[in-house]
Amino acid sequence: PVLKTLTTFHHKVLRSFLKFSQYSPVAPLYFLLGELPIEASIHLDILALFWNIWENPQTKVYDVMKYILMMSDSSSLTWSAHVRIIFQLYRLPDPLLLLNSPPWPKEKWKEHTKVVVTSHHEATLRKPAARNSKLQYLNVQTIGLSGRPHPILSWVQITQDVAIVRPHVKMLGGDYVCFAT
Repeated sequence: PVLKTLTTFHHKVLRSFLKFSQYSPVAPLYFLLGELPIEASIHLDILALFWNIWENPQTKVYDVMKYILMMSDSSSLTWSAHVRIIFQLYRLPDPLLLLNSPPWPKEKWKEHTKVVVTSHHEATLRKPAARNSKLQYLNVQTIGLSGRPHPILSWVQITQDVAIVRPHVKMLGGDYVCFAT
């Protein structure tokens, strides 16, 4: 429920930034701006927090997390069980397995989790974008969610450029009125 509300708000903000209608497709919002969905950002934060716990085995939090992971089942509502679900979503090793092994270097963990989360969400967003006939001008196979905006947006340098680029962005994003039947 909370994630759905955040996602709806995130879509609203991205749509307003691009001046898209409230009914515009979702995939172009992310591909034009090069941004990850809010869910992915939250998951990256959770994975970073897991690494911090993993890195500090002398703490009570580490002990509690390890105990809960050993004792909980798939219906558990604990944070540790939620971490396990996130690991399964991104096809990462089981968190209990990782807690029983030496921690990865921070940069390696950060890079690996960023890659798996980004590639998962790119694949998830590319499927509906490929099926949407309104997005025929946006080639989602060549752009990603790397944090860099689409080249058409990087062309904008002054306020007057926005007026020039706006029709192009609306066509790429499939946000145009079509009276054809």
